[in-house]
Amino acid sequence: LVRAASERVDFANSKAYMRDRIECGIRINLAGREPNGVVSEDEYEPLREALVEELRDLTAPDGTPVFSEVGPREEYFEGPYLDDAVDVLTVPRDFDVMLSAQLHDEPFAATPMEPWNHKLDGIVALSGAGVDASASLADAHLYDVASTVLSTLGVAYPETMAGRPLAPVDDAGS
Repeated sequence: LVRAASERVDFANSKAYMRDRIECGIRINLAGREPNGVVSEDEYEPLREALVEELRDLTAPDGTPVFSEVGPREEYFEGPYLDDAVDVLTVPRDFDVMLSAQLHDEPFAATPMEPWNHKLDGIVALSGAGVDASASLADAHLYDVASTVLSTLGVAYPETMAGRPLAPVDDAGS
């Protein structure tokens, strides 16, 4: 096994690559953006569309789709740092399968190397003065954590921050 993204990507001959599987996506080796970019602006969108199509059609050995969603980054992200995101986002089906940054002889390994890593659902725990234990956490999202922490400290959060304080704490406002 070789760490593909950090040790063995032949950038001069690669149109697309993956830095690390935790990014959940593919980067296009775009000329002018990447240090050793080989894909021209004119080639970018057709290549990205082809990657999206191929990844959407990819199935695991049992015939199920590998990804529940595949699409261009603009369908999932917005804001001033959009260009820093992967070009093609992949959302693993049930987070039980994913792209790998390691090279294998077979396209599918027998079992995930880290089955505990990156799951869709998480855990939220709140405790202390001012926490309403009866309030619902039904719509909790990872984006809400930072504004929730700031609100528990009585600190206003920036209006531009994604997410809002969770219902069990008083909103400190923006």
